[in-house]
Amino acid sequence: MVIPFSNEFHAVHIPWMRRACELSVLSTGHTAPNPMVGAVLVHNGSIVGEGRHLRLGAPHAEVEAIRSCFDPSVLPVSTLYVTLEPCNHHGKTPPCTDLILACHIPNVVVACADPHEKVRGRGLQRLVDAGVEVVLGVLEEECAFVNRRFFTYHSQQRPYVILKWAESADGFVAPAKPGPYWLSCLASRQWVHRWRTEEAAVLVGAGTVLADDPHLGARLYAGRQPIRVLVEHPPILSGQLQILRNEGQLIRIETEAARPLSQQIPRILEQLHENSVLSVLVEAGPHLQQAFIDSGLWDEIRVFTTHAYMSHGLPAAPIPTCAQLYESIPGGGDLLRIYRPNVGSPISEINRIFAP
Repeated sequence: MVIPFSNEFHAVHIPWMRRACELSVLSTGHTAPNPMVGAVLVHNGSIVGEGRHLRLGAPHAEVEAIRSCFDPSVLPVSTLYVTLEPCNHHGKTPPCTDLILACHIPNVVVACADPHEKVRGRGLQRLVDAGVEVVLGVLEEECAFVNRRFFTYHSQQRPYVILKWAESADGFVAPAKPGPYWLSCLASRQWVHRWRTEEAAVLVGAGTVLADDPHLGARLYAGRQPIRVLVEHPPILSGQLQILRNEGQLIRIETEAARPLSQQIPRILEQLHENSVLSVLVEAGPHLQQAFIDSGLWDEIRVFTTHAYMSHGLPAAPIPTCAQLYESIPGGGDLLRIYRPNVGSPISEINRIFAP
């Protein structure tokens, strides 16, 4: 049987799993639609191998950790720590359970069970059936948070949704006169470009495209370019706009004018899920941002607030009452606030991660 984590009996595992979790974070933005996974091999209280899933299609973390072991003869007397349940199916790489069993590793400690329909406990069961001692749940919440995009995608059948905007000190996102307008400082824009490399897609509405003609690429931070998603009605935008001229994947989603936009958010997210979009950064105007908030289908809100006052203009979407401030980060002249659903709120209950 799989042994559930207990502080009384398994606290010794926490430092090694924390190292595996640290390794997994280093792969942010490189593995989607696969999860970010870290693994550590420990023998006699020392790390003898470690690894992480570097990118989509590359060997998994368990493989990298085993390959890095300086003395393979210690594998049959070592413990493998991995942040996500080892796979037991053929995908772009062979099953990790096969390698673990071939190396005769007797103990495997896992942070989270895998919600993917091809895994869902099968990897754990394969190891247990072969006589491996498996402990599950060490640093489960921390490691699940690292893979919150992956868990949301598979448990809720939709992308992880991050709403992002910048607003003036008095709550406006743009002046009344239409046209491109930089509200946030350069440091904040660099931060946003980093986020674009970390999320699978960036979503905007037609109004934002017509007003700002955004590029939506990560020009101020090195990394992968996101998929661009355009929500529009009707689809009349011309090829002269940057979003239509830039290279890379573009998903165009047409909405229905007769239906409230908030009622169409589930269909928008369903279409993104069908396109294997693990997460989406919503950089739209306040109307579309409000539609996501009203639908209850959001996971984070990131707001830059500047010191400047505008007095009038286009108001920002109000922060919902079910949101809780988790971080407040000053820097570069702007203040970044990050909100997530309150614990116990309807959205929080929807977003809870249950082991399969």
